Amino acid sequence: MKKIIFGALAICTLFASCDTKDIPKIDVSIEKALMDQKWKIAKLEVNPDINQPGNSWNNVGASTDPCIMDNRLIFTSKFDVVMDEHYRKCSETDPQTRDFKYALFNDNYLKIGNDPYNETDPGYMSGDFKLVDINTFTLDVHTSSPTVPDVVTSTKYTFTKTKN
Repeated sequence: MKKIIFGALAICTLFASCDTKDIPKIDVSIEKALMDQKWKIAKLEVNPDINQPGNSWNNVGASTDPCIMDNRLIFTSKFDVVMDEHYRKCSETDPQTRDFKYALFNDNYLKIGNDPYNETDPGYMSGDFKLVDINTFTLDVHTSSPTVPDVVTSTKYTFTKTKN
């Protein structure tokens, strides 16, 4: 019985002596989840006016130009993202890739542009961000017309990881 008690005490002492400073920290940030991955548009939905409760979401992916649907976002660091035209360009004069910066505000608003911290930079794309799971995120982009500011169109992009 004494051997069991001393054995248990020895094991407890061993675990208690471990210093948590020696354990490497793992970066589980959203930025890390996005990095070094290619993200493609898997679903594209539009709500013509989110201020009207009766309006519904319309899946417009099938009717959207393939040159947009095959684009890839590649987050190369915690601040840099590349937009790759992939197979199809909408215009032959468009570059194959464009380099942007991005910022994630409060883990729920993503802005991609030349200077995402500058409020006057319209950006390439910005909206409400949600990491659905490790393989999927959504970006809900709201736009309104200057002539009718009460009508807010919402375009929701659902991105998934892809190998190509």
